[in-house]
Amino acid sequence: MTELEYLIDCLNGSYRFFASYGDLVAYEITTDIASLENVSGELNESDSRVFKDAIAAAQIERWEEEYPADASKIEDGIRWSLVLMKEGKEYRSHGEESFVPYGHEEVIRAIRLCDVNNDYLF
Repeated sequence: MTELEYLIDCLNGSYRFFASYGDLVAYEITTDIASLENVSGELNESDSRVFKDAIAAAQIERWEEEYPADASKIEDGIRWSLVLMKEGKEYRSHGEESFVPYGHEEVIRAIRLCDVNNDYLF
C-alpha cells in the first residue's frame, strides 16, 4: 500500500489531500478554505491508473527535502508539504510559493483527478 499526503497552508486556511492506493486510489480531502469542500471517495480503475502514473512521473523519491523561497521571506504566501510512503520508505519535501521541484505539476495533475475545482493548486 502506498500513501501520499499533500498539504497547503495559506492566509485563507489549510488544505490536506490524503490518498492510499494499491489497485485503486482512495482519497480524502479536508480543508477550512471557504471556497473548497471536504470530500472523500475512490477513483475508478482508469483514473487510478492515471493517478499512479502521474505520481510515478513526479519522481518524488528524487526531490530535495526543502524548496525555500528567496531571501525576501514571503510571509503571506502559500506553503506546501508532501509525504510519500512507498515500499516501507518515507519521502518528505516542502516549500513556499512557486518554489517547487521538477515533477510537482504531476502531483497536482494527480490530485486534480480527485478535486477538479481546487484553484489553490498551482
